[in-house]
Amino acid sequence: MLFQVITFFCILLSTGGSDDWAKGTARIKYTYTIELRDRGSFGFILPVQYILPTAREALAAALTLAGEIANVR
Repeated sequence: MLFQVITFFCILLSTGGSDDWAKGTARIKYTYTIELRDRGSFGFILPVQYILPTAREALAAALTLAGEIANVR
């Protein structure tokens, strides 16, 4: 599976997420936002047939990120 690394601001023009707080207030050097499947067609109401594939993709992203962080230490 291939993941693209870009800033969250490039994906969605919004502010106020927990990653903003972590970066700005808690001064955490690296923050991450994992976007779920959809390219604007369904908004926050994802059709049932996409829920399980979306969950698998999000889990793969989180596990990959955690594995990479663990390898750095």
